Amino acid sequence: MLWRLIRPRLAPHSTAIIIIVVLQLASTIASLYLPNLNGDIIDQGIAKGDAADEALAALIDHYDRPGQPALVVLAGFMRILTPGFVSHYAARLLNVHPSLLPAFTGLHTHERALEMGCKVAGVTVHFVTAELDHGPIVMQSVVPVK
Repeated sequence: MLWRLIRPRLAPHSTAIIIIVVLQLASTIASLYLPNLNGDIIDQGIAKGDAADEALAALIDHYDRPGQPALVVLAGFMRILTPGFVSHYAARLLNVHPSLLPAFTGLHTHERALEMGCKVAGVTVHFVTAELDHGPIVMQSVVPVK
C-alpha cells in the first residue's frame, strides 16, 4: 500500500529521496515492502521528546537538499512528535496508522476495534499535523475482521 502511494509521486528515474522512519525492528519489515527505495530507513528506537526530535531532524536533514526529502514516512512510529518537528516537515510528513481514521486514534487500535465488535479494520496513510491522527487522509485500505 505504501509503495502504491509513493511511486506516483516520483518521476521515472527520479532522484527524489524518501525517508522512512520506524521504531525498532520495523525497519526490516519496511525494507521488504519498499523495493527500490531511493533513500534510507532510519530506526529511531524508543527515544522521545525535544532532544530526540532534534536528533531525528538532523538525521533526516542530512538528505535535505532543495525539495528533498520528497517524503518523510512514519511507519510503526507510535509516539507524538513535537510541534516544531511537524512544522519543519509540513506537507512532506506522512504517518501509517493502524486503523481506519478517524476511528481509533492513538494507541491500542486493534484491541479497541475488537472490543467494539468492528466487522472491518484497516490502515490509514495521512499527513501529520499538530493534532494527533487528524491530518488529511491520503489513502486507506480495509480488511475484514474474522
